[in-house]
Amino acid sequence: MNSSDDRKVMAAIIDASFDSLFAIDLNGCIQFANQTAAQVFGYEKEELIGSNISCIVGGGHAASHDGYLQKYKETGVTNLMGSMREVQARRKDGTEFPVKLGIKRVYRQNNDLLVAFIRDITEQKKAEALQSKVQEDQKVRAAILDASFDAMFAINLEGKIELVNLAAIKQFGYDSQEGLVGNNIDMIVGGGHARSHNQYLKKYKDTGVERLMGTLREVKGKRKDGSEFPCIIGIKRVDRNGSSDNPLMVAFIRDITKQKEADALQLRVQEDKSQEDLVGNNIDMIVGGGHATNHDKYLKNYHQTGENRFVGSMREVKGRRKDGSEFPCVIGIKRVNRIDQGNPLMVAFIRDITQQKEMEHLQLALQDERVRSAILDTSFDSLFATSPDGIIHMVNRVAVDVLGYKNENELLGEDVKNIVIGWKGQLKH
Repeated sequence: MNSSDDRKVMAAIIDASFDSLFAIDLNGCIQFANQTAAQVFGYEKEELIGSNISCIVGGGHAASHDGYLQKYKETGVTNLMGSMREVQARRKDGTEFPVKLGIKRVYRQNNDLLVAFIRDITEQKKAEALQSKVQEDQKVRAAILDASFDAMFAINLEGKIELVNLAAIKQFGYDSQEGLVGNNIDMIVGGGHARSHNQYLKKYKDTGVERLMGTLREVKGKRKDGSEFPCIIGIKRVDRNGSSDNPLMVAFIRDITKQKEADALQLRVQEDKSQEDLVGNNIDMIVGGGHATNHDKYLKNYHQTGENRFVGSMREVKGRRKDGSEFPCVIGIKRVNRIDQGNPLMVAFIRDITQQKEMEHLQLALQDERVRSAILDTSFDSLFATSPDGIIHMVNRVAVDVLGYKNENELLGEDVKNIVIGWKGQLKH
């Protein structure tokens, strides 16, 4: 291969490069540019040859570029030579983009050249910016999760813990996330459900049905030391990277121990207040049916004679509430002698039978209605019961048959005059 062929091969190799290549003299005049340079910077190769290299310099340095070269010619010193540097380049249309620049001096007898390799790093910068944003978002989300007062667990469908926040570590009594991450979530499940938890997950994998998903539920949590506590749990499915193949189950867990204690205390206070309203007062305050005024006499008679129809038996009476309303109840009374031989106590158990009585009245009313209907249906005549404006509210069986209807429901609510007039044109009102 002769020298001419060598030059052609070398030129082809240089044009095939993915990087832009420029060769300039020490005055900044472009002596050579490869095909990649022309494409990247938006020029024809012929436009670049003979032009000043400042035409592709961005970042506001184009006007000063000749000065940099003159200083290099005089001192031989430049901080760009022999190193890779990130700078801004400029296309023919004026748009700028980030590049990596590497410069090497090529010594020749008559005129040395500066050879610059330029790599477009636009996509690299986008990727770095995206990665930086993702990392920043991850930090923000992690900070938010760690700032939460509620424990958070993210598990896969095998039940393995993949992520926890600080509240989870503290709430369940662990020293660090290493004590939780990688282990099965059943380690924090209380209430005797730990052994069954993997079955719940398997059922969810097989059917996609989970009764806890998307709801709040009260369950038992279990700490590292084995102690259990009441908590509220909310579970949400999170698909990773938009795919449903390998989702995470994210659970937020709130310890409600203090809430439960406060509720119990409030209940005790309410019970104590309710007792204060009764204890020390005369029992006649809850006696209804007009017997309150005579109740002390009943007790005095029992005290003198030892006889009382109520003691040792169940009896239906009227009770009276604080607001004065009365209700039916069954009462059973028992005498209890004190150990210290003091005055005996009369202990009464009282059961509210309001609902029972209402049911009995309803059954009686239904029975009466059935009897009345049977009597009416045995009549030989058609019977109608209407409101003052003629709307039918009751008919007997004879009327239904005579008028040619299937059942009484077709007549109820109709205007009686329309029924009579329209009866096949055979009757007149």
